[in-house]
Amino acid sequence: MSSKTSLALLFFLASLLSHAASRLLSENSSYESHEQWMGRYGRNYKDAEEKELCSQIYQQNVQYIESFNNVMNKGYKLAVNEFTDLTNEEFRTARNIFKAHECSPSTNSAFRFENVTAVPSSVDWRKKGAVTPIKDQGQCASEYPSSFFNRSLIGEALDGGVLCSVKLLLNEGGGADFDVVYVGGLHVFLVFNQPEAADVFLKEKKQWWTKYFNSLDIWKGQAVPRLRIVGLRILGVPLHLRDDLTYDAIAKEFGKIIWPSQSSWMLGDCSRGLVHVLSDAWKASDETALIVWKDANYTVMIKEEAIPWNPTFVEEEVVTNPAVSPAIGKDGGVSDDWEEDEEWDDRFSQESAQAED
Repeated sequence: MSSKTSLALLFFLASLLSHAASRLLSENSSYESHEQWMGRYGRNYKDAEEKELCSQIYQQNVQYIESFNNVMNKGYKLAVNEFTDLTNEEFRTARNIFKAHECSPSTNSAFRFENVTAVPSSVDWRKKGAVTPIKDQGQCASEYPSSFFNRSLIGEALDGGVLCSVKLLLNEGGGADFDVVYVGGLHVFLVFNQPEAADVFLKEKKQWWTKYFNSLDIWKGQAVPRLRIVGLRILGVPLHLRDDLTYDAIAKEFGKIIWPSQSSWMLGDCSRGLVHVLSDAWKASDETALIVWKDANYTVMIKEEAIPWNPTFVEEEVVTNPAVSPAIGKDGGVSDDWEEDEEWDDRFSQESAQAED
């Protein structure tokens, strides 16, 4: 064998050894990284086989993270977390399901500032410890409704005024230590911190809450009607018919009126009407209606407001709809000043129609 051939062979063997050593160091580094990750997130495996499999998945995910951060220019970076040893399918299986009874509700400690009677005009509550970091809900994060079971009341408010003032009304009625969660339509959750508090409130305050709720029941996972409150803009009503009765009669064809029209010729813009209704339709309304008046037909447009309506839970003595300022009675409902006029019901028939020339 010539000296040149021997030298080339030695160089090739040295190169192989170098690559093998580099790969071994890389694998050792990856295993060490996985061990450190296990310690950080408290991960344990049932046997060596499971650990080896999860380590490989971990390394593949780390490689993907590194390649993404090196190549992509998305304005953000990826990083490892407690799920880095899971495949995408394992993550979906573990997180995208509903397990009703595995998570018990957390116990809340007393509010540390409950005895404070006077505060300065300006306070940074973050420095005082009143604003806490975002809580890691763990496995309960995707199973949030289960924490409402048997310690919450599901209620249907009497009307829109009650819905928006529900917090104030409940406080006046003796309700305490609860949260109010809007769930759609006229329905709300009253979530109590203690399971027995919901049952006590339901039974002992019945004479009071029946004035403001059509129904109130312990939440056990039962279904409620899928309704929503929508604002309807009504355009194209002839000038001589442009009043609240007309707008309300049109809107009533699309659902129960929650807040009637409050149009006024004293306002700067009387080109359209606005009525809020309770609707069971889940497609945004974009319709036409035909007004029949004497010998003439008029086509008007009804368009749903783009921004979804949500209650403000305003804690004021008199609650008004922020969009239309309706007449609200002392009990939070629509006042008796608004009455339906049956004479106008015959004017309108909702139908698909082409615009008349």
